[in-house]
Amino acid sequence: MDMLYTKKDYEDVVRQLRRIWLLILVIAAVCIAVWIVLACNQDKETRIAWPGYVASGVCSAAIVFIYGLFGSRVNAYRRFLRDVDQGLEREASGVVTRIEETPAESSNLQYLNIHLMPDDTSDPTPSERLLRYDPVKSPVPFKEGQRVRLVLFGNYIKGYELL
Repeated sequence: MDMLYTKKDYEDVVRQLRRIWLLILVIAAVCIAVWIVLACNQDKETRIAWPGYVASGVCSAAIVFIYGLFGSRVNAYRRFLRDVDQGLEREASGVVTRIEETPAESSNLQYLNIHLMPDDTSDPTPSERLLRYDPVKSPVPFKEGQRVRLVLFGNYIKGYELL
């Protein structure tokens, strides 16, 4: 059984998230330094407030932009890896009926939809299951029409074995 996620994956994502937070802290420190310089270099009679307002707006916009573009996705993936590692898992086997080409997105995570017709013989009318595969890890290792045994966390594929 080939597992997709390891402790090293989680540690790498945590390291990446720390770098993003460090970048945000550096930007905030530079902006605070600019505010201090602006406040100290003006005498009280001629002090104007707009340079401080502009610096505050630029700093806030940069922090929101960087976290929104990079940090929120990395943080969502970190939470996902933590949950995959600590959550319940179950097995399913069957035939892969369809693999969608375009990635979908939910909760700031990208995934590929994979349709599996399970081997469950106890169900008189089996229905196709919709599973999610993480395209960040590797290309999909199985093809349509192939029999597989999967380790699942919810609807997410955690591990696989080709049968």
